[in-house]
Amino acid sequence: MNYFAKGVLTAMTFAGLLSLPVVVQAAQAQQQSKQMEPDVCDNRAARVRAVKLAAPVLNTVDFSGTNGGLEPLLETQIYVGGKKGSCVIAHFSAQVSTGDNTVVFQASIDDVPMEGHALYPDELRDPQLTTPIVLDRGTVFRPTNPIPVPTMASYNFFQIVKAGWHTVKIKWAGCCSSDPASVSAEALAAVLTLEYRGKLAHYEEDDD
Repeated sequence: MNYFAKGVLTAMTFAGLLSLPVVVQAAQAQQQSKQMEPDVCDNRAARVRAVKLAAPVLNTVDFSGTNGGLEPLLETQIYVGGKKGSCVIAHFSAQVSTGDNTVVFQASIDDVPMEGHALYPDELRDPQLTTPIVLDRGTVFRPTNPIPVPTMASYNFFQIVKAGWHTVKIKWAGCCSSDPASVSAEALAAVLTLEYRGKLAHYEEDDD
């Protein structure tokens, strides 16, 4: 191989090495863009069902974080119509008095947690608890304020499900006291509102 050919190959190799970081950065940016794309849950013919607590409820259960330690708070059944999978949206709110360090909630369909949960923060409990929950800053116990003033907790969840009957539950627990039986959380005015695709009337067309 002559010196000219070697020089051309060396220049091409050097140019390729220079372009490599750009290619890697572009691939990383594309992957990050995909990760930032929101999950979409959409359907028409919405039906609404709402349930509420009949009276305030006390809870002394300690959240274990291993698919246990959660007590039922609200529960209802819905019939989802359509021919394909469709979206169920859950709105939950309650006034909560915190007796433990924090209060956690979980919304589920057929005992599967809905979209919209996270894990209990490592900063508050180590080792990390692995059950998906939601935690509101307003439900964190404030030892400097001994008066149990209720705080507002409000969350939104969604899940795509198949047509048919489904059971929707709200579970909750206190966390994470060394003596959970000595403290209690109280839920007042809890409401669960569901939006979902209902069964269409005979005169409506069902195209999906």
